[in-house]
This record gives sequence, structure tokens and C-alpha cells, in this order.
Amino acid sequence: LLEFTLVENPVINDVQISGNTVFSEKELSQYTKTLKNTPQNLYAINDAIEKINSYYQAKGYTLARVSSVDDTEDGILKIGISEGVISKIAFEGDRKTKDYVIRRNIMTTVGSVYNEEMIKKDLSRIYATQIFDEVDQKIEPDPNNDGKYVVTIIVKEASSNSISIGGGIDNALGVFGSIGVMEKNFLGRGQELGVNGMIGSGLLLSDVSIKNRMNYQIELNFREPHFINADNSLISKVYLRELGSYQVPLAVERRFGFNAIVHHKVRYNDKLSTNFGVGYENIHLSEGNYGEISALYNKRGLDISQRAKQLNGGNFINFAPGVQYSSLDNEFM
Repeated sequence: LLEFTLVENPVINDVQISGNTVFSEKELSQYTKTLKNTPQNLYAINDAIEKINSYYQAKGYTLARVSSVDDTEDGILKIGISEGVISKIAFEGDRKTKDYVIRRNIMTTVGSVYNEEMIKKDLSRIYATQIFDEVDQKIEPDPNNDGKYVVTIIVKEASSNSISIGGGIDNALGVFGSIGVMEKNFLGRGQELGVNGMIGSGLLLSDVSIKNRMNYQIELNFREPHFINADNSLISKVYLRELGSYQVPLAVERRFGFNAIVHHKVRYNDKLSTNFGVGYENIHLSEGNYGEISALYNKRGLDISQRAKQLNGGNFINFAPGVQYSSLDNEFM
């Protein structure tokens, strides 16, 4: 008589999951509930592990995995999860750019679980600063913290300086030339600072109502992409212009002013933004050719003493609130 005695694997009375912070044990138990009250089955346990890993992967947690499986004498199956916590965020390649310029565009934080989708958005925000030609990342296990990782943001800085030179012929400006200098990463802070100048010889075609004289303008531009916080940016300009006036016959017009616009991104809608602008301008008018303007007044029978009213400039302030909605997937398209 040949007898076979079979001893089944211990019955799994309960399944306990540890190490999970992103998803609750209740949420993950959907993949382990079929294991309860059944003998241990290697294939069924491996299938549950694979499903848990796949669930994390599908949500962007690409470093998360089941790291341990143990059982106890009282029939409890313990599943340990290593989610891939970030212990450090480092930077490479930012020789000029300050670390905080990169860091303020990163929503991923030390101590959080690595998420591939969030990192991609972080890299896009860094690239959108337009001060880097390339932005990438690498992930390495932290040698000092088992189960944790160091994320390194690797950048290649773009050339931040540019010079533009132009010129041409225009009826109003005459023969003119212009030059501009732009620094897109001023002092490594991610700010833009530019100076533009233009000078023209004056009118080419005869126009008796406009003073024919050399005209010029100089403009200083400044942009702060992170004004007070990441939701705001500031664009400002200071300028000085002098030219033959187009509004007042034969007068010389000098304009000095500045304006600033604050753009605000609406957090709950990436396509919606608001802006508020404020500007100041001083306009000064002076006589361009008293002899010619006197002759014109006499010719038309006008009192030259009234000329002073035409040369009355002043100070002007303007405010400009606005709302902008963009349907573009990428604002740099």
C-alpha cells in the first residue's frame, strides 16, 4: 500500500501592507484580497506583487516597488513597499545660474516620493525660463540612505548675451541706426536686462509742420520672471525720446517715462492669466523754429502769443488692468 500525505501551505489569515504613503492600504488591498483565507500560493502572491507594482508605475511612481514579502506563524502575510523617496535634489551644469533660480521652478520636494510625471513638468518649467539649451535629470540610489534616491537636475546654459544692430531709411526718421544689448540671465538670477538706442537724421521728405532735426531714443528694459512668487512676473521699461513733434507744428518734443506690467498666472487654470500695468510719462515741448512758426501764424492771421498754449506739456499717469486667455498647449509655440 502506497500512501501520499499532502501538507498544504499555511493559510493566509490576513495581509498587511507597510511602507505605503502615496496610496492607502485599503486602495492597495484590491490586489491582495483574493489571497486571504487561502493557502499560500507563490503564483498568486507574485501576481498580486506585479499588480501593485504596475499600479504605482501607471501613476508615475516609477521607482516604487514591493521590496519584501514575509509571513508569520499566525498566518499574516506582510508586504513591504519601497516607494522611492527623494533624499536630495542636486544640480549640475549651472556655472553662472544661481541654484535658487532652478529650484524655484521645481515643485518636487525632498522627502516626497519620486513621480516621473511631476519631474517632467518641473523640467518643462526650467526649460521655459529660456536660459538653458538643455535640461535633463538623472536618478541614483542614495549611498547614505537605503531605499532613497538622489535626483540631479542637469542643465546646459544658453548664451545669455546678445547684440542687435539695425538701420534703414524712413520718411520720418530719415537715415537711422539702432543698437541693442540684451542679457537674458542677469547676474545668474534669470532676469532679463536690455538697453536699446536709436538715432535718426530727420525727415527725408518735406513737411512744413514737423521740425526737421536729428531725433533719438534710448530705452532700458527689465524683466523679473519671479516677482514676489512663482505666479507673478514683472516687465518694466524706462525710456527717453526726443524728436520733432508730430502733434504740435515745428515744436521739439521730449518724452521721459516708465511703465511696468505685472502678469499673474491663475493657479486653477493654466490658460488664464491677469495683468495690471501702470505708467508715467512726462512730455516737454519746446520751440523748434520761432522764425518759421511766426511766419506761419502771420500768414494765417493768428496771434503768436497763443503759441505758448501749444507748447504746454505735462505729466501723465495711466493704469491698464487686463485678462488674458490662451488656448495654446504651449505658450512658446
